[in-house]
Amino acid sequence: MIAPDTPSPVLPGHDPEITADSSRSQEDGLTRLLRFWVSDRLLLWGVAGFLAGYFVMWNVELQLMWLVAVCLPAGISVCRRTRGAGMAGESMLRLAAAFLTWNLAAGIIRNPEAFADYYTFEFVAGAVLLPVFLGTLWLVCRSGRGARCLLRIVVWSAFGAALAAIGWWYFVLSEDEPGARLRNPLVHGGLHPVATAITLGFGGLSAAAAYGRAATRGCRWILLGVLAVICLAVMLTLSRGALVALACGFTALLCACGWRKAWPPVLTAAAVTVAFQFLAGALTPLNFAGEPATGGSAPPASPLAVLTDSPAREYLARGDSGRLNFYRYGMANLDQWDKHLTGAGLWGPEQKLKEVTSGQIDHFHSLFVATYVHGGVIGSAMLLGLIGLGLRRAWTLSRAGEPQWFALLAYGLGGLLFDGQSACSLVTHPRFENLILWFPLVAIAAAWRNGRDRHAGRQPSSSASR
Repeated sequence: MIAPDTPSPVLPGHDPEITADSSRSQEDGLTRLLRFWVSDRLLLWGVAGFLAGYFVMWNVELQLMWLVAVCLPAGISVCRRTRGAGMAGESMLRLAAAFLTWNLAAGIIRNPEAFADYYTFEFVAGAVLLPVFLGTLWLVCRSGRGARCLLRIVVWSAFGAALAAIGWWYFVLSEDEPGARLRNPLVHGGLHPVATAITLGFGGLSAAAAYGRAATRGCRWILLGVLAVICLAVMLTLSRGALVALACGFTALLCACGWRKAWPPVLTAAAVTVAFQFLAGALTPLNFAGEPATGGSAPPASPLAVLTDSPAREYLARGDSGRLNFYRYGMANLDQWDKHLTGAGLWGPEQKLKEVTSGQIDHFHSLFVATYVHGGVIGSAMLLGLIGLGLRRAWTLSRAGEPQWFALLAYGLGGLLFDGQSACSLVTHPRFENLILWFPLVAIAAAWRNGRDRHAGRQPSSSASR
C-alpha cells in the first residue's frame, strides 16, 4: 500500500501534466463542438441546407435526417434562449398549427384503414416534422440577415442544379431518350420534370428578386446570367405549371417593384422564354417526325413527351392532361353534406384515385382542390385565410422595400394552382409544397414581426443580438 505522502508512481514516458492538459484540451474541444451544435450559426446553416435539399439532396429521407440531426438540436436551444422569438404569439403560425391539426385529425378519423399502406406512415412522419421545419425557419427569419442568407442559398442551389440538369440532359438523356424533358439528376436520380421545373423556377425568381438589392453592377450581371440559365432549364422541362408560376411571380414582382427596378430580370426571363419557342428545334437530336436524327437505335418517343420545334403547340396539344377527371374523382369522395364541411380526410381519397387510374396517378394535381377534398370548407377556409393574411402582409412589406416575399408567395400560389398534393407534410409525392408555400409564408410572418419590433424600438428576436 502506498502512503498518502508518497508520490504516485509515474509510468515510463508518462507525464501527468501533459495528460491533464490533453484531457482539458479534449474537453474544451468537445465543449466547443457541443456549443456549435446548438448555436445560431448551425441553425442558420441547418435550415439553409434543408432548403438546398430540394435541389441537391438525393431523397426526402436524407432531407429529414438532416432536419432531425442538424436543425432540431440547434432549434431547441435557440428557441429556449429567445423564448421562441415570439412564435407563440404569431397569428399566422397559430393558424398554420390549426390547419395542420384539423387535416390530420380528419384523416385519422375518416380513413383509419389507410394505415395499411406504408406511405401513410411516411406522410405522418413528415407531418410530425413539419412543425420542426416551420419553427426553425421562423427562428432564422427573425433575423433579416438570416432570411437573406436563405434566399442566397436557394439561388445558388437552384443554379447548381440547373447546370447539372442541363449537362445531364445534353450528354446523357439526349443519347438515351432523344427529346426527353429535362430532369434534375441530383434528386432521385432524375426528378420528375414538373417538380424539377417548379423548384428551379422558384430559385430563378429568387435571383430576379435579389437583382434590386445587388450592390454592384457586376453582381447584377451575375444574377441576370443565373436567371437566364435557370429559365433555360425550366423551359427544357416543358412544364406548363412552371410557366404559370413564373408568370404569377414576375407579375407580382413588377407590381411590387415597379417597371423601373424590375425590367432587367423580367426582360431576361421573357427573352429566354420567347427565344426557346423559336430555337427549341436546334436543341434536340430529333427530327420532328419523332425519329432520332442520327439514325440511332433509340425508340421514338411520344409526341407529347418530347422537345419539338414548336413547344407552344406541344403545350396546347396536352390539353388538361386529365386534371378535370382527377378533380371529379376527388369531389366524388364528398358524397355527404358533412364531408363538404369537414372533408373526406387525408390519404383515403388518393388511394381511391390510384385504384381508378390503375396506380398511375397518386395525387389530385391541385393543392386547393386537394385541400377541399381533405379538409372541406373548414380546412379550405383556414388555408385561404392564411394565404390572404400572408398576401396582405407581403404587400405591406413590399412597400417597405422587401418585394421578394410578395413575388415568391405569388409564384407558389401559381405553381400550386394545378399541382401539389398537400400542405400538411414534408413527405409528399410532388415534394415541393413546403419550399414554394411554407417558406414564403413563414418568412413573411417573421419579417412582419421584425418590422413591428423595429417600429416599437425593440431589437429583432435573434439570439445573435444577445
